[in-house]
Amino acid sequence: MSSDPQEPTPHLFCSLSFHDLAEYPTQYVDGNFLAVEPGQDIGSGELKHRIFAKLGYGSFSTVWLVRPVGMKSTEEGGWRALKILKANYSNASQEVESVNAVKNCNVDVAGCMDTKDSWLEERGEKTYLCLLMKLSGPSIYEVMESHPSWRRRCLLAKNVVDMIAKLHHGNIFINGQNFTSLVDFRSANILVKVRDEVKRYTGDMMMARIKSKPENVRQIFTDKDGKQRYETPTPPIPKRLYENASFLKLADVELTLEVIDVHQDGPENIVAAAYASPETLQNKPADSKSTIWTLGVLLCKIFTEYYPFDSYSRPCIADDHKTFFAQSKEDQREKFIEYTDYARYPWTRYVFNPTRQERVVDLMMRIFVQEPEQRADLASIIEMVDEIVSEEPGESEESEAEAEAEAEAEAEAEGQEKSEESEGEETDEVETDEVETDEVETDEVETDEVETDEVEGQENSEHPEEPEEPEQRDEPKGPGRSEEPARLDSSSLENNLESLNIS
Repeated sequence: MSSDPQEPTPHLFCSLSFHDLAEYPTQYVDGNFLAVEPGQDIGSGELKHRIFAKLGYGSFSTVWLVRPVGMKSTEEGGWRALKILKANYSNASQEVESVNAVKNCNVDVAGCMDTKDSWLEERGEKTYLCLLMKLSGPSIYEVMESHPSWRRRCLLAKNVVDMIAKLHHGNIFINGQNFTSLVDFRSANILVKVRDEVKRYTGDMMMARIKSKPENVRQIFTDKDGKQRYETPTPPIPKRLYENASFLKLADVELTLEVIDVHQDGPENIVAAAYASPETLQNKPADSKSTIWTLGVLLCKIFTEYYPFDSYSRPCIADDHKTFFAQSKEDQREKFIEYTDYARYPWTRYVFNPTRQERVVDLMMRIFVQEPEQRADLASIIEMVDEIVSEEPGESEESEAEAEAEAEAEAEAEGQEKSEESEGEETDEVETDEVETDEVETDEVETDEVETDEVEGQENSEHPEEPEEPEQRDEPKGPGRSEEPARLDSSSLENNLESLNIS
């Protein structure tokens, strides 16, 4: 940014961030986040890894897909997730201790298990803790955005309840600061495991299956007359941000879950507002019944695709709670009946029927109670969830399950074909010198073209056009229903990495 004191304060803009598909560029101001990108090497010695794609982001970190430097694109395995925490936040010992505390409850954690898999990246006076973790799949949030079938929702619900039960047994609760560890237990931090074979993918196979999209960050200056000009941001703010790569089609068939964000002595407001119980928002002591409330939010989202209280700030959520509790029981019940109305909305028609609707509404009414001691206990919730998911599937649901299995098999076969085509191309290169020579010459031409495109892109980024106002999305169709964000056309990560000379 400009150091001229007369300069107006710039505004940072990236369309991915605007649509909640990437972290906000302001998180990089003053070096709070470490700017990295695909194609970059990070770490040193045996811990030196190459970044291939962005997997996720949060308030305190970004997560990236990495492999050890030196591995060829045809070699199998080596895939890890790299979590880069914000500057001067936490330390490896605390992170590992918290992860192991949850793991000891027989709950799978996608966290750093050993301090040997961690290091510090130094940038001036800032240090960034880097943690190597096992590779995981999509979050519950991403799964729900794909509008899954009733069968898959039931799998998620049973697995979530099972995870909570294990945490309770280990005396680890989601809310409150008087317990051993804190789990940031929102849908974005509960991950579905990837299938075992995914971890053995070659570089070519992985790049054939995942997509990501970069978008330029623009630094916008507005003068006193209202005129705007645009500049490319300077470090520590990155020139571009990346959309998360999707592992939705690579998820474990049984939707087995693991948590990713585990903290010890975490921040005061670690629980997201939408998941926080009334007593938590009022800074009152929290206990296991506060966890029941958070579990209820998750189950409501899984079964109905709605959050029961969906404002954007803690004060607004607290007001929503007050409004809800001021209503009669009949009106409260009507809220959840509307969420599960199998006749009103087309997306609920193939999910709910009268029996399911009544059972889900009963479950919500037993959980979302103002006084913690009056909420259903965990044993009752387990019993009620079992009743909901044990109903025999209808004919349409069985057909849907079969279609899901066929789609997964087709996706796997398509990826295998792409991998075999890539291996066939390498075999052809070895067969004759003439072919090899021709391909080298072609590569040189393509490289020149890529370099030319990069130069043109750099020139354009120095004088970007004024960003158009983002297209307004349609109003939600139904009470609080968030439609899937419009995905912009994604470019192949493989092409991006080739332009960065990654083998």
